[in-house]
Parts: sequence; C-alpha cells; structure tokens
Amino acid sequence: MGATGSGKTTLAKSIAERLDLPCLELDSIAHLPDWEEIVTEPFRSAVASFAQQDGWVIDGNYPRVRDIVWARAETVVFTDLARWRVMSRLVPRTVRRVLTRQKLWNDNVEGWRNLFSRKENLLLWSWNTHPEMRALYDQAIADPNLRHLSFHRLDSTKAVAQFIVDLPR
Repeated sequence: MGATGSGKTTLAKSIAERLDLPCLELDSIAHLPDWEEIVTEPFRSAVASFAQQDGWVIDGNYPRVRDIVWARAETVVFTDLARWRVMSRLVPRTVRRVLTRQKLWNDNVEGWRNLFSRKENLLLWSWNTHPEMRALYDQAIADPNLRHLSFHRLDSTKAVAQFIVDLPR
C-alpha cells in the first residue's frame, strides 16, 4: 500500500519476482475500458479468487477489497515516501504517459484532462491522499483484529531497496 506514485507497483513486482509468486495489480481489474470503474461485487469476487492461492502479492489500496486481501495476507508493506519524493516521480510519469499515449489497463490511456481536470487529476489525488495513507497505516497497526499481519513501513528509496534485498529467495 502507499500513495499514488509511491512505487507500489514496482515494489510489488520486485517482491513477486524475488519470491516467485503471482502478482495482481488491483488497478488492472478496477479500471475497465474507457476508465469505467468495476462494480463492487465482481471486483471483490476477482480479488477473492486470486487471494485463494497459497502465495501471492497484491498491489493496491482499494478499500472495497481491503478486508479480503488483509484477511488472507501475512504481510503489509507501506511505501511511505515523502510527498516531495512521490511527486518527483509521479509528475514525470504522468506527463510521459500523456505524451506517449501509453496503454495502461484495458487499453486505457491517461489524457490531458488528467492534468487539468480537478476531478480526474492524478497529481492532485496523490497530493491530497498522501496524509490519509499514513493515517490508514497507523490505524491498521493499532487494530487488534490485524495482529496476524506483519507490517513494514518503508520511508525511503534506500529502505525499499533493502527490503527487497532482505527477502529470501
């Protein structure tokens, strides 16, 4: 988990590769063609089906499926990079995707409106939800119902790299 642009997907793929586990990027099923958002029940069903495997890595913060994911998880990794670091990654990534019309999930592409629309601005979303991610993580650590989870807060690029190195092969 982590703010938009904090490196969740890159980290999840690295963990999955290192541990030889399947990886699910929640965005890949949450965003249908033309950026239509998937209905809750099919989303929950798809995530529950994936999480039934013996081992997996799931990347994302969707509250609609968090109970499913965390009930089956052993570990939660929070990429808690400073807001300036997140933005220094997210701005170039977003501009690159807009300019190159890079195909994302289900052939969606980020358009110019993502930069200028208050409703669809990914940069604004990340900026505004960054503190919420920290609060959510702190609440989760304190939740006695989540004691079965091992929590890891990675607050620097060095901590992220070290976390991957420390994983067993």
